[in-house]
Amino acid sequence: MKKLLTIILISMGLGLQAQTILRVNNIPTVNAPFRTIAAAVAVAGTTDTILVEGSPTAYDATLTLSKRVTIIGPGYFINGSVQANPFNARMGQITFNAGSEGSTITGLELTGTFVVNISNLTISNNKCNSVNILGGNSNLVIKENYIAAGVGRGTANSNTSTNILITNNFIGGTVGFQDNVTYSVIVNNVIGGASNSIVNAQVSNNIFTSATANPIDNFANAIIVNNVFVASAQSGADATNILGAVSTTLFLGLAGNNTDTQWRLKAGSPAIGAGSSGLDCGMYGGANPYKPFGILPGQPTLRGLTMPGSVPVNGTLNVKVSAKVN
Repeated sequence: MKKLLTIILISMGLGLQAQTILRVNNIPTVNAPFRTIAAAVAVAGTTDTILVEGSPTAYDATLTLSKRVTIIGPGYFINGSVQANPFNARMGQITFNAGSEGSTITGLELTGTFVVNISNLTISNNKCNSVNILGGNSNLVIKENYIAAGVGRGTANSNTSTNILITNNFIGGTVGFQDNVTYSVIVNNVIGGASNSIVNAQVSNNIFTSATANPIDNFANAIIVNNVFVASAQSGADATNILGAVSTTLFLGLAGNNTDTQWRLKAGSPAIGAGSSGLDCGMYGGANPYKPFGILPGQPTLRGLTMPGSVPVNGTLNVKVSAKVN
């Protein structure tokens, strides 16, 4: 009953009207039609939605997509105060191959990597270790993700990538575009790595938290404007940038916050209004700010469910549901 109500609430919130919802749950005691994401992908049509429920057990180690799919998880950094089900939907790696252009993947936690072999793709609102762009791509959007390591391309890739937008992400490591990227925009991110390679790019409204001088150590043909650097020096950065920001003055911090909400700007932060056109710098700034927990606006979260432990034969089951529409 609890799972059924969860599906009903999510379906209403996401406006999934005529589509088929393919439910995935690998908890042995739960009666679900699919135990793996791959099994649901195999039968999914282009208008179907694969709904992956939180579980203490990880799902697929790898998933290779060669058709357009929509996969929605419950979000990440989930706990009992965010969702009644305290588990994320975790899996390993997702590879996008030809045919999967236009896919939608949201609300999943990847312990591994998004591997991108295609163009015309948006990766948004997920937690992952990294995003690996293998080249020959165009029109890629990487937004509102919590990325533990980094985003980038290999150093020996001869295929050209262009029109890459990286926006409103937390990136714990680096952005590494060492070769053959003709144009990218890196805007409104929090970037923690000390050795970023960002060439042929516009770099604006970001917060670079490394104290190492020149956290962008390769910046050929890059326009570096309206960023905040904890480092005291950044070559190629004009006077619109803030250098030597004190890290403790920037963010709310972890005390009383969650892993991702700690990166909101605190009162008096030098990043407030420091971006282009007076926008705030960082992942919560700009027109499309980062969404905590990977939960999209309009997506309901099930906050509580109470029901009796037993019901007499032919009796009435009284259920109380509490939900929040984000």
